[in-house]
Amino acid sequence: EFTMLFPRMYSSQRSHVDAYKEWSDFKGRPMRSTDREGKPTVIHKPTFGENMRFFFSYQLDWMYWRYFLWNFAGRQNDVQGHGNILEGNWLSGVDVIDEQRLGSQEFLPSSMTENKGYNRFYLLPLLLGMIGFIHQLVRHPKDWAITLMLFFFTGIAIVIYLNQYPFQPRERDYAYVGSFYAFAVWIGLGVLALYDAARTITQKELGMAVGAAAGLGALKYLVEWDGDHSMSYTILYMALLGGAALLAAHLLGRVVKNSVVHATLATVLGLVVPVVMVADGWDDHDRSTRMPARDLAADYLESCAPNAILFTNGDNDTFPLWYAQEVEGIRTDVRVVNLSLLNTDWYIDQMRRKAYDSEPVPFKMDPAKYRQGTRDVVALIPNEKVKGYLDLKRAMDFATDDRNLQQIFQLGMKDAYIPSQNFRITADSAFVFGPQGMLTAADTAYFTGDVRWTINKQYVLKNHFLMMDLLANNDWKRPIYFAVTTGPDSYLNLQDYFRLEGLTYRLVPVAGESANPNTYGSVATDIMLDNVMNKFKWGGMDYEPGVYLDENVLRMTTNLRLQIATLATELASEGRKEEAKQVLDLAQAKMPEKNVPYDRIMLPIIEAYYQADDTTSANRLTERLFTIMDENMNWYLSLSPKFANRVSDDMSMGKLVMERLARTAQIYGQKDLANKLNARAAEVDTLYQMKMEDIATQGMRTTNARF
Repeated sequence: EFTMLFPRMYSSQRSHVDAYKEWSDFKGRPMRSTDREGKPTVIHKPTFGENMRFFFSYQLDWMYWRYFLWNFAGRQNDVQGHGNILEGNWLSGVDVIDEQRLGSQEFLPSSMTENKGYNRFYLLPLLLGMIGFIHQLVRHPKDWAITLMLFFFTGIAIVIYLNQYPFQPRERDYAYVGSFYAFAVWIGLGVLALYDAARTITQKELGMAVGAAAGLGALKYLVEWDGDHSMSYTILYMALLGGAALLAAHLLGRVVKNSVVHATLATVLGLVVPVVMVADGWDDHDRSTRMPARDLAADYLESCAPNAILFTNGDNDTFPLWYAQEVEGIRTDVRVVNLSLLNTDWYIDQMRRKAYDSEPVPFKMDPAKYRQGTRDVVALIPNEKVKGYLDLKRAMDFATDDRNLQQIFQLGMKDAYIPSQNFRITADSAFVFGPQGMLTAADTAYFTGDVRWTINKQYVLKNHFLMMDLLANNDWKRPIYFAVTTGPDSYLNLQDYFRLEGLTYRLVPVAGESANPNTYGSVATDIMLDNVMNKFKWGGMDYEPGVYLDENVLRMTTNLRLQIATLATELASEGRKEEAKQVLDLAQAKMPEKNVPYDRIMLPIIEAYYQADDTTSANRLTERLFTIMDENMNWYLSLSPKFANRVSDDMSMGKLVMERLARTAQIYGQKDLANKLNARAAEVDTLYQMKMEDIATQGMRTTNARF
């Protein structure tokens, strides 16, 4: 009773469930069931119609046709989109069409139009392909069927097979390249169709073709009940433009009977398509001079002390590091440990072997204790008999002793557990303050002899269990680091004992209390200053002619700017303001706005400049960022309530950034600048309140973008 034909929604992850409901307009059908404890409950099962709605709106429209149109109509930007009107949509460049789906295109801010992924092909590749599609269908139907099968099985068939859930970790356009190649066949045949039009098409055939397309567009317009006429306008636009091209070929054919002239005309008309695509699409396909992946990987490795163990998590903070070590031989003494892979026994076995200049990771656990299916999940069940903080070595000994297994998660199965959530790691003062230690005399007042912390979870997975095994048995002999991009879920709640040394946090036996919301623990200013000024590489991001940095690279630069701001702020607080200014100036020179656009992440940079007493640079950046936010707000506020509601969070954020910039200038004594910014921020706030009232009055609700 819980099964159905062609199920599309299956993931139980909370974020996926919420997105399923939004994309399918979920209501569900109530059904009686029982929960995990056997108690009666009522659940809402997705209906077949809701499954199909999700299939068409998300899996087909968003995750296939959108990619298809990126290539043959145009693209809004290179930012991954999840259904809003600001990111990752297809775009034709014909405003009357685009404004139906994405809102007014009249006052687009430079932050959108200067994105290198802002590609306007004006539907020309799609039009030429559709001409070829119809030509082959009419003239060679068997060949058309073969091409259509190639198009289907390398595109839509893959969509059906993959059954993708929402919030994919990255755009998946690469999965359907085969179908895009198939459509390119029809584009080539479109040139042949133009040639044939000059030789053989009659006025009647031309009129029927254009009339049929225009009629289809008109019919589609009549049934577009939701007010979005982008599809009908697209059909009508293509009918008009395609009809004009065919008519031009037809008229020339009537005047000139020379087939060479006909072929020349078809070629010239056809060449318009690749010329337009190259003109607007070359810049976001040009990877020359782009080296941030390699250089930022080197920066991660250079942020570590010799013979360190560095925990990473995702693809982007792991694969480049492997390349840097394996291919270029950079810092092969550092052992990169990927936490995602640490859930597998074969990877743990690899970590226990020497690699290049890196000694084995000192796991103590016997391989039989972590084989796949063994201790994949370890419960944390506090026992009132265990007082205070449990020594981590004792905890690991208890959890790896098979005599302590109990039935916890599944009937008939025994699992490992630890009778506490509070742990302690002792630190030998003679070692940590010694020649090979990580503490200095300045840390003496804060050293308590051990690390004490709480894991606020009911269980840990194998990767964190192995991390605990390492922490218990390392005895502080090897430096342990976490990449700043791994995220709090990977830190085991040890953040208070982190010390920032670059693009990594080092685990130290001294708790730090940072007032900076952009970092954890403390900052090793001397070490990090040396790393940034003398060891960091910048990936050619300062290349004057320009370099293409896509969303993934820019995400890394955002992180880099945050760490630079943290270092500069800490240096300024220590009275080292000239060094703080040098760090900030270096970052600005190596990551100029031309290649690394400014956004709200510049706020900490601006405040750091003020704290370093460089008011000239701070004021200049303040005015520039304020202008960027003002441009964005001008566009948001120009949107109709239907579309303004879809960017309400962005409007709110833009307004807050403008107000914060004005407030920051006021705090640091820049009265004239603050007055100017406050005046404009007040105007924007008034317009914002009026727009929100319009949205509320018209009862708009947020919806995902539709094809």
